[in-house]
Parts: sequence; C-alpha cells; structure tokens
Amino acid sequence: MAAMLGQLEAMGFDGSIARLALDETGNRSVEAALDWITTNATAAALADSDAAAAATVRTPDRRVPTTAPAGGKKRAATRPVVPDDDDEDYFSLEVVRSKSKNGITVLDKTRLVRSVEEQIERISATLAVPHATSSALLRFYKWDEQKLTECYFEDPDRVLQKAGVAAAPTGSASVSAPATASDECGVCFETLDGPCEAMACGHRFCDDCWAAYFNIKVAEGESLGISCMAQKCPCKVPSSLVQRLAPAALWARYQEFVVKSFIEDNPNMRWCPAPACGNALQSELQAIDDVQCACGFKFCFRCNDEAHAPVPCFRLKDWVKRCKEDGETKNWIVANTKDCPKCQSAIEKNGGCNYVQCFKCKYGMCWVCMGPHDHNMAGHKCKPYEDKTEDQESARASLEKYLHYYNRYTIHEQSKKLEEKLRQTARVRMDLLRKSGTVNVDFIETAVEQLFECRRTLKYTYVYAFYGEGQEKVLFEFLQNDLEHHTELLSGVLETELNKPRTEDGHVPVVDREQIVNLNRVAARMLKNLLDAVRDGLMEGASFTPKKPDAKPATAAAKSKPKTKTGASSVTTRSRAGKT
Repeated sequence: MAAMLGQLEAMGFDGSIARLALDETGNRSVEAALDWITTNATAAALADSDAAAAATVRTPDRRVPTTAPAGGKKRAATRPVVPDDDDEDYFSLEVVRSKSKNGITVLDKTRLVRSVEEQIERISATLAVPHATSSALLRFYKWDEQKLTECYFEDPDRVLQKAGVAAAPTGSASVSAPATASDECGVCFETLDGPCEAMACGHRFCDDCWAAYFNIKVAEGESLGISCMAQKCPCKVPSSLVQRLAPAALWARYQEFVVKSFIEDNPNMRWCPAPACGNALQSELQAIDDVQCACGFKFCFRCNDEAHAPVPCFRLKDWVKRCKEDGETKNWIVANTKDCPKCQSAIEKNGGCNYVQCFKCKYGMCWVCMGPHDHNMAGHKCKPYEDKTEDQESARASLEKYLHYYNRYTIHEQSKKLEEKLRQTARVRMDLLRKSGTVNVDFIETAVEQLFECRRTLKYTYVYAFYGEGQEKVLFEFLQNDLEHHTELLSGVLETELNKPRTEDGHVPVVDREQIVNLNRVAARMLKNLLDAVRDGLMEGASFTPKKPDAKPATAAAKSKPKTKTGASSVTTRSRAGKT
C-alpha cells in the first residue's frame, strides 16, 4: 500500500485523498484508485490553485500537464489549496463521503474517527494550541468550528477559561523528559525512574498511575474531557498519552467515546437508528426532515425516529404516548363494557340475560341495542342502527375514533413487516434473471422500495388524520384512499410476479415489467400528490402545535361525573349491571 500511496502522491494527489481512494478500492491497484477518484471528483478540484486553468486528472496512460504559470515554466499539480468558500467544485473528503443532493453526508466508523482527528488537527493549527486543548475546546463548543474560531480570536483567555482548559505553550500538551532524583509521582509518591510524561501544567506522574487513572475515567465514559490528576488542575490529557499507556481494548473504548461525543454533541449530526448499522449522518442544515442512510433506512433528522411524513414530530410523540398508555386498557373496555345511556358510566354485564339494569342509576336497558327496557315492557324490539352524532363528545365516541385510526395504523405496520421478506425475494429473483440473460432488472428493486415508502407513509397518514378536523379532511381521505388502493395493487403484483415458480424445464419465468413499472409510477404519483397537498397546507390543524387552554372552572355536569377508579383515562366509573 505504501508504494501505491507514494505513486498517487507523486502524481499530485493529496495524501488523505489517496489513502481514502485506496481504502475504498481495497488496495487493488493504482489504476483502480485513479478510477475511483475520477468518478468521485471533478478534474478542476484536483488541480493546483496556482494553475491558470483546470488540469485533467491523470491516468496511467496519459498525463495532461497544467497550463504554465506566469513564469513560463510548466510544473505538475501539487496538493490542492483550499479555495474560497464559494467555490462549489472544491474537492475534499466531505465530497467523497457519499454526499447526497440535500447536503447529507454518511460516515462509517472508520471515517468518523478520521473526521474527528482532522477537525482536531485543523483547529489546533488554526488557533496554534496543543492537540489536547484543541479537542477540549471543540467538545465545549459542540464541535462548531466557526463559533469556536470567532470566539477564540475575540478573547482567547476567556474561551480557555470557559472551557476549563489551562493556557499551555504552543506545541504538545505533554512532554517526555528524564526525571531527576528529586522527582516523584504525585499520586503514589514513588521516585520516578527514566523518562516520564510531564503535562503542559508541569505535573508528573508514573506510567502505572496514569494507566490506572485512564482505566477508571474511560470506564466512567470520559474521553476528551479527562483532566490532569493533580488536584484542581484544568489541563486536559492529550489522546496521544492515553494511546501510549492504555491497553488496546481500553484505547478502542476511548475512541468510541470520542466519536460518541463528536456525534451526540454536534447538532448537525445523528446516529442512524437502524439496528446494527453504526453509521452517522451529517447535515448542512438542522431544519431537515427525512434523510436516508447508506444502509437504506430512512429516518427523521429532527427526532431520530423512523421517517413519519406527513405527521410532525410532536404529534407522533403524543400518538406513541397515547398508544403505550391507553392501548391495553381501551381494548379491554371496548370488549367488556358499554356506556349507560342515562348516566354515561361504563358498565359491565355480570349475567347471561341481556335485559340489564345500571347498578348506579338503576336505568333498565337492552344490552344488545342499549334501548330502554324494564320488566313491565312486553314485546321489546331492538332498535335499528343510528348515527351517534349527539354523543361525539362522550368517552365512548372518543374511544371509537381512536381505535378506528389505531387499527388501520397497526394494519399497515403489520403489512410492512410481512413485506420485509419481499426485499430478499426480489434480490434472489433479480440475480436469477441476470444469470438467465435479462439485463435490465433494476425496476424490480425500485418498485419494492417504492412499496415500502408508500406503506410507511400510509401508516402515518392515519395518525395525521386522527388529529385533523374540518372540511379539508374529506379531500385528505380521498387522497389517502387513492394511495392505499394503488399501494395494495403494487403489493399484490409484486408478490405474484416475484413468487412465480420455475417452468417445467427449470427456466426462471420473466416478470411482467410493464405492469410493475406502470403501477410503481402511479403509486409514486399518488404518494407525491398526498404529501404535496399536506405541504401546501391541507388540514393544517393536524400540524399545528396545540395551545394550552386557559384554566376554566369545572362545569356542573363535569362535577357530577364520578372520577375514574380503574385507571382508564377515557371512561367513567365501571359499575356492574344486574339482571332485571
């Protein structure tokens, strides 16, 4: 790898770019690295800033020199110089790291560690401070380079004091120097023999005490914030000292905490919440909603939950809380109780006869239709179904509304889980079709991913509709129904086409490409129509943060209602109904 790295650097490529290109291509060859760089960067970005025109990226077969500078001599392009901020073609490591159209950068574990070190070294060089001071300042300012730089140049002493960093001379924060006969460890008081680490503050300790100290601090979750062992000394321990004295396992754990701080303290970065992913995503803007990791998982950058358009984050939080608190209680109440038509208490029938009496108000009723009945009435006939518009404010009506949307929410969630195996089925069928000679099979994967996008959005449309009100809700439900219908059509066709058995002679059956592509296109259009309508303000009430109502005195009707005794939040006292 060293030889290939040297060749790339001799061609004028930056060392960090060359190393990244070799890593990405598995150190196969210089040609492979050059192809990778050519694919991921523009030729103008790799040219020396002194050149009058952009140089073409060199390949093993041809080399096009840069345009001669004013002196008349031609010279090869050297490592790039950072241009002005408005130069969009500047090639850097951030551009290579899978930068997407909306300014999202995906970083894996290796690149995360590299990014942390690059940022620390950059600030160390800019502010002319030791490595340990640079890392401590970055962590204090939540890895915001611009804010740190501005504050530091305005008042460096104040910044160092706020961050709890002792002013240290430029250079390393620790120096290895031979100990004198009078030097002793500040912890165990043993005489120091040979070279030992002295912090910038001048305190000396033996290697054994340092190692034990690092073991305790790292176990507590500390990393860049580890201070000198001297009492009340704010000087921060450089990572180079930890790396030299800590065992390999402890050093790896230390780096994990550094990376964790880099992600969690930075408002523009998020961990991918997908299980066993480990990637992090960096956004140029905090005000962004849905992002997609390289692993394929799509999530909300604001709340770090699964992508939940069109539902705003605060509504989803309220919905999840409602489901957790009331789910089991409400299911039991619906299955076992009914509201008394007279006093609105939740009553439970304790006998087989359907002519019952409320234990609380003694009102007689038919358990089947809830119509009035007592033992003197003959020839009772259950009343037909009536719309309960007058009871919409009752607890039962509220419960039925919740269960209506909750059931559909869970149906689409279950469908999404059951369709997970469709992804694997699609990959297997695509491989078989390629081996049989079919070239263009990417439309299958596109349709499957579109199905998951529609299914996930449908799930959250029922949460959005639960909080929505007004006449616009009719239009929203119309768009929702269109999306639901075409999602089911796409799901059915994919399951049918991808699960076709082999023919009798063992050939892989061809899928109906035209049908899949057409249904995929229509489903995508239905999804876009619904989301665009929501963004344009359709049923805005479901997106607004509710205002806290002013405290009002309880009405007489509210005072007369008994308090809940069963812990259910939406029902009144559960009393028993006896036989008439």
